[in-house]
Amino acid sequence: MLKSLPHSSEEYYCINCSDFKKQNEVDPDWNCIVCNNSVEIRIVTKSKDQNCHRISATEIEIDDKVLMHRDEKSMRVLGKTDLGIMVQLNLEGYGAWKVKKDEGILKINGRWNF
Repeated sequence: MLKSLPHSSEEYYCINCSDFKKQNEVDPDWNCIVCNNSVEIRIVTKSKDQNCHRISATEIEIDDKVLMHRDEKSMRVLGKTDLGIMVQLNLEGYGAWKVKKDEGILKINGRWNF
C-alpha cells in the first residue's frame, strides 16, 4: 500500500471505465476498485493541467518529473540513491529529497488530455 496525502486538486480517471472516480472508488494503491486498472490523476494548478500517476519512490527513474507534496512546480529527477528504508531523490533546482520507499510520489506524465 502506498502512503501519500492527496494533492488539493486531485481528480481520478480510469481509462478502462472511461469515467472519473471519487476518492472512495480508488484503492490504497491508486487503482480503480471496479476494474483494478491504475487510475490517471489530474492535478490542476494556477498554471498547469497535468496528468500524473502515483507510484512508489522506488519506481521513480532518472529524468522523471515529479511533484513534491502540494507544490505546483514540477522537478526533474537527476539522481536516485537507495538508503535502506529510504530513497534519496536528487531534484533539479531543489537538491536531495529523502522519502520512504513506500511513499507515493506524483510522477508527471504530461498534459491532461482525457
